[in-house]
Amino acid sequence: MSEILIVDDLAVFRDPVADALRRHGHMVTTAENGRQCLDMVIQKVPDLILLDISMPVLGGIDTLLALRADPRSSHMPVIMLTDTSDRESITHAAQLGINGYVLKSSFSFETLLARIGEALDSRTVDAELDELGVIEAPTKRGAA
Repeated sequence: MSEILIVDDLAVFRDPVADALRRHGHMVTTAENGRQCLDMVIQKVPDLILLDISMPVLGGIDTLLALRADPRSSHMPVIMLTDTSDRESITHAAQLGINGYVLKSSFSFETLLARIGEALDSRTVDAELDELGVIEAPTKRGAA
C-alpha cells in the first residue's frame, strides 16, 4: 500500500491516526515537527504527507515551502491536517499546491481516507498518462 508520513507535534492526535491508517494497509511513519519531516524526506520520499501547521522547531507552512522547493518532493501530495482555520493560512497552503485541508476539530476518519485516496489516485493517473506519453508526470516536472 502507500507510504504516508504524518507530521504533528501532538502524539495524542498523531498516533491514533497513524494506527488507523496502518489498519487500512498503509505504511506509516511519523515526525514531531517540520525539521524531522524534512530529514526523513531526504532519506525516502513518502507517497503522501499529512502535515500540521502549528508545530515547534519548523511549522507546517515553512515545511511545505521547503518541500515544494526540493525537486524530489515538489509535487508530492500533501494534505494539511490541522487545527489552524484562519483564511490566510488556508490560502497560503492552497497557493503552495496542497491536495486537501482537513480540520482536526471536525474531521472524520472516512473523510480523511477519501482525501488520501483522491490525492494518491491523482498521482497514479498522472504516472499512467506519463507512461503513455500523454503528459509529463509531476514527479518529473521541475526535476531537471
